[in-house]
Amino acid sequence: MSEASSAEPDSYFLSYSRGDQEFALRLAAFVRARGVSLWVDQLDIRPSEHWDRAIERAVSSCRGIVVVLSPRSVVSDNVADEISFAIDAGKSVLPVMIERCSLPLRIARMQVIDATTNDDKAPLEACVAELGRTKAPASAPAPSAQSHPGPIPAAEVELVAQILVHYLGPIATVLARRESKVSLTIEELGQRLAGFIPVESERHEFLRKLPK
Repeated sequence: MSEASSAEPDSYFLSYSRGDQEFALRLAAFVRARGVSLWVDQLDIRPSEHWDRAIERAVSSCRGIVVVLSPRSVVSDNVADEISFAIDAGKSVLPVMIERCSLPLRIARMQVIDATTNDDKAPLEACVAELGRTKAPASAPAPSAQSHPGPIPAAEVELVAQILVHYLGPIATVLARRESKVSLTIEELGQRLAGFIPVESERHEFLRKLPK
């Protein structure tokens, strides 16, 4: 399986410290069960393979990486190398924080999924939502002019962004503008943006605040 260990082009690579493997494997099982392809060293490297070369091939061929952040992973040279390689190659990076820690400089400004709360499932669902969102549909038909109501007014998008700032901070404006380009209604935009909010109760609260 020397070449088979390479991640598929539409898959994601899971970067984590071995001390966080319990969460990492639970995350992998959750997202895989929901149809997201996630490459994990402990699951996808055969005993006969050269570990370092298999990791390098997988990071090179993947669509992006998911990084499990903890006090252990932020001091790991291997995790730092995987993050740097992915960013330099223009791949997407999704940080998931499981314990409070100082963020590596290269991802300090990225949106981070907060998995430090007592809600075990919401962060995993947020990961699935985000990974599914960054993967372009393979054969989604273009909406017809008759069924497309037109773009959401900019003023309404900005209003939604202002509401979202309370939950996500400054990145909210960027996300709202980006997601509005592929949303047909305020309701659809709200559902897309709610997926970025890791806490379930806050997602519901955000949706209740949206303009009708």
